Amino acid sequence: MTLSTKNLFASPLVVAELPELQALTGDLLVTIRTHAATRTSVAKSNRGGWQSADDFLVWGGAAGKALVDRTKALATEISCYFDTNGSTPKADWRVNAWANISAPGDANAVHTHPGAFWSAVYYVHFDVPVAEGGNEGALELLDPRGALPMMFEPRLRMRLKGYMSAGGSEFHHPVPGQLVMFPSWLPHAVVPYSGPEGSQRISIAMNLA
Repeated sequence: MTLSTKNLFASPLVVAELPELQALTGDLLVTIRTHAATRTSVAKSNRGGWQSADDFLVWGGAAGKALVDRTKALATEISCYFDTNGSTPKADWRVNAWANISAPGDANAVHTHPGAFWSAVYYVHFDVPVAEGGNEGALELLDPRGALPMMFEPRLRMRLKGYMSAGGSEFHHPVPGQLVMFPSWLPHAVVPYSGPEGSQRISIAMNLA
């Protein structure tokens, strides 16, 4: 018997390791911490922690501009307009961005980003790494079909690679210096982590439309 499978209607998680962005870490840290010292947090999906308004492009400085420009370039690499004549690159992105500072116990509730095509997160700094063997501090990405694949029988699964989490979640364990992108309609959350008092995790989130 010859058996083949084809993944239909995939939802991508793009993970980029870009050394040129890691060189920006020091400047980004100073800029974000300085801004956070004089601004109160907005309250959106964040449960605890500090989140800036979505005006990072205004105050992010040269390092922030370099990060956004590289993210836009990556989005162009993986996007196109498609019609009956084929595909053409998509390059004219509108971006809004914000910074996040999380302490132990802080999290982000499940949410999406309406009005955008790609959403991205650049992980600037972790005092405490994501723990091995668990999901504390992980980026959680939920099946956009909700519980539908599990409704008939919650234990029943398709015994094929990549299908065991249907109706549930996948977890990405980020590291500092990593840029991730995913469709803005994909439900996602951030799992709280436990760590020493005073430890921080700092990231920059972006929407591209």
